[in-house]
This record gives sequence, C-alpha cells and structure tokens, in this order.
Amino acid sequence: AYGSARYRVAGTEIVTPDRIDVVEDNGDDRLTLTTCHPRFSDRERLIVWADLEAPPTVAAPVPVSSSRTVGGVSTAVLVEAEPTTWPGTIGWGLATATLVAGATVLARRPRLLLTRVAVRAVATPPALVGLYLCFVNLERRLPLY
Repeated sequence: AYGSARYRVAGTEIVTPDRIDVVEDNGDDRLTLTTCHPRFSDRERLIVWADLEAPPTVAAPVPVSSSRTVGGVSTAVLVEAEPTTWPGTIGWGLATATLVAGATVLARRPRLLLTRVAVRAVATPPALVGLYLCFVNLERRLPLY
C-alpha cells in the first residue's frame, strides 16, 4: 500500500552534466531532483536535495472482496481468452493487408500525382477500420491479467 511522505528542501546546486556524484546514494532518506539549467539546455544541471521530515505514512488497506464472481460471472471466466476470435483477427488482418497492397500497386501505376493522392485518400479510411477491427479481435483473444 502506498502512503505519503514529507520532505524539506535541504539545498540546491548547479553542476555540469558530467557530475554524477550528486545523484549517488548517500545511505539516507534523501530525495534528489535534477533538471536542465537553463530550461531545455544541456549545458548545466540544477540539483535540488530534500530530506525526509517524518517517517512515511502508510495508506489504509483496501478491502478485498472474497467473492469469486463479478456481476454474476465467475472470475475464472473473466480471465480466459476467447478462442473464437482467431478467424476474425486473421480475416481482418488479411483483408487490411490486401487492401493496402492493392492501393500501393494502384498508386504506383498512374503517372499523375492527383491519381496517386486520390487512391491513397480513398484507401486509407477502410484500411484504418480494418486495422482497428483486427486489433479488437486480437485483444479479445488475449487473456486478462
């Protein structure tokens, strides 16, 4: 369980990027923050140290239900994959690959730029839908953890 802790800033220092001793473990409950100085630059690093004021508080434990059902469905059923989704996954994947391959061949044949752009513009939405449906079926095939 996670809790919270209070730290008090103990000091700051601006160092060169090659100084790694400032972030080494000192064996105490020190918090070290690093950032670029000046902002978005790699010339120097601003180091801020903070010391732990009091021992961390522990969060209250979350009650765990001993029920083995969720919404009337056994939890064993919830973590199983759906084996019937393979045909949909493979089918949508092949359909999308065929569509993309066909559009690529058509887009390369014409010499006009407008035709190439039009083929890609027409083929992109169905390809995205097919890819989405392929991944929806693949996701249903994977077990929940």
